[in-house]
Amino acid sequence: MSNQALPFDALKRLGDGTLETTHLPDGSAVMLDMAHNRVLTLSETGAFIVARLQADATLDEHALAEQIAREFEVDAETALRDIRGFLTQLAEALGVGDRAPSAP
Repeated sequence: MSNQALPFDALKRLGDGTLETTHLPDGSAVMLDMAHNRVLTLSETGAFIVARLQADATLDEHALAEQIAREFEVDAETALRDIRGFLTQLAEALGVGDRAPSAP
């Protein structure tokens, strides 16, 4: 697989002003989805991913996987699989595409 920017429409919402993320002392975070008036909770890994993507939405998925592998002491393949799973869940929770947002 070639290195490419993460192809998730959900990433567009990370910087559009309708999502506000607050990082908590334990490493997790809460995300306020102002477009749908609800709060999403993020694990430590999810918060790490969102923070990196908010800093650079063009970040390559393999570079992000390497950062996660170093930070959380996992192999890059596991990190890549976790990134893809998390972003798929985030896209579903944000109602990206034709689906309505998931119930809170």
